[in-house]
Amino acid sequence: MDTFAPRAEIRISGVALAADVSRHLLSVRYDNSLELADMFTVVLDNSGHRFTDSPLFELGKNVEIHLGYGDRLTPMMLGEIASIEPDFPESGAPTFTVRGYDKSHRLRHEMPDRPAFRFSNDSAIAAQIALEAGLIPVVDPAPFSHSALHRASTDMALLKERAAANFFDVYVWWDKLYFRFPRPQTEAPVLEWGTNLSSFSPRVANSGMAGTQVVRGYSQELAQSVVGVMSATALDLDALLERLGSAALGALTGLGRRVVRGRQVATPLDAIALAKSLLQQLLEGMYEATGTCGGLPELRAGRFVSVRGVGKRFSGMYRLKRVVHTLDSRGFRSEFEVTQRAGAHVTQLLRKALSEDPPPDRPESPQGVVVAEVVAVDPSRYEVSIRFPWFSDIPDVVAAPVATPMSGSDAGMFCLPGAGDQVLVAFEHGDFNRPYVIGSLWSTTTVKPVTAAPGVNLVRRIKTPAGHSITLDDTPGMEKIVVEHTSGSSLTFTAGGDVEIVAVNVKVKVGGTMDVSRRGAV
Repeated sequence: MDTFAPRAEIRISGVALAADVSRHLLSVRYDNSLELADMFTVVLDNSGHRFTDSPLFELGKNVEIHLGYGDRLTPMMLGEIASIEPDFPESGAPTFTVRGYDKSHRLRHEMPDRPAFRFSNDSAIAAQIALEAGLIPVVDPAPFSHSALHRASTDMALLKERAAANFFDVYVWWDKLYFRFPRPQTEAPVLEWGTNLSSFSPRVANSGMAGTQVVRGYSQELAQSVVGVMSATALDLDALLERLGSAALGALTGLGRRVVRGRQVATPLDAIALAKSLLQQLLEGMYEATGTCGGLPELRAGRFVSVRGVGKRFSGMYRLKRVVHTLDSRGFRSEFEVTQRAGAHVTQLLRKALSEDPPPDRPESPQGVVVAEVVAVDPSRYEVSIRFPWFSDIPDVVAAPVATPMSGSDAGMFCLPGAGDQVLVAFEHGDFNRPYVIGSLWSTTTVKPVTAAPGVNLVRRIKTPAGHSITLDDTPGMEKIVVEHTSGSSLTFTAGGDVEIVAVNVKVKVGGTMDVSRRGAV
């Protein structure tokens, strides 16, 4: 490769810039990141206002960036112009700056108003989003299927959420949207300090690390907690131990434990898989670094590089988190940030990977509503004692008032849930110590007091644990109201106006006059 002839080629709407335009290029910068949309910055000499009013650089036009040496150019990105910025300085030549982003930019900022995705798996959802954005979907089959999925978020936020649930990568390159399992990299570029690696500043730390990762969830359908535990000693730590030294294993086991709550895990296997993934990210995030080298177009965020010549502890494979390629009057150079996993700093990685955990000096705040189990009932205060089986195995309980459809002085609806019942809990201003029971839930293991086919909703019933019930039946032509006692006696009001009483004995007590009238035969 002729490294003495670095070159950039800019194409607007598929057409390369003419020689009389490209000779005015001052710099080309390509910023490639795992977290943000790729960005390009092109700066031109604008002497004589040659580009100020030019229709060549109009907002929204497609731009291709190619970088390399001589005739060997590498396609870097396909994007669109987002801004044009002429600069008229007090001294020096005026410049014209063109900035733009890749095709994921709109996915990250626009919030389309679309109906819920119904009866679709995550791969079909990703493919639909890609097609709507004018991108070609490249997806792997995903096991998760949703009867209905709706999110008030950007498309990229939704895709990242579903990618994390499937352990997929999601990114846009050129005109394609990738939603798939990470692919192995057959060959990694070698960067050796003293040859093609200009500078390298690594960092290793165990601040905020965990030796054991616990994932706690709850299956409302099965009415049971779901727990997965993964210890650092169960991972493949050969490379990590080689770098940290023989005392690393003992250090890892003494790092303590971290707990992730609020993730949607349906089975213990799902919880263990998530715990392993998070722990691997945390431990591999102990390593991070920045570096510079001569321009290498093959360096891209998400790919791996082999760093050599920096000692046994810091030499090895690293994943690129961010790469900035710059070609200007100083030549072609590449600057990069690397970690063993995506994440520029241990603390930043922790807070992102662990469901946005709060800082150490701030308590965890519950988000949304959660499921709890009733342990005891206090009718005098109209509240219940509840525990959160998804939070911990320790049977801590907390008192919670129970919301009711109607309440007043010596009036209202008095109907408390019983011990062992599932309830839905909300928190006042997000304070975990101020829960309120806002409703009750049935799991798949409990018997409902009414059995009906899907889509049929004609019978309403109130039934106590002892078996007493009030039934309101709206079946057309057979409407009735039935009050039943667990002994078998009942009072039924039928659609024809009849009243039917079923009892072993009937007693009628009248404190005054009783009038009985009839229109038909007795």
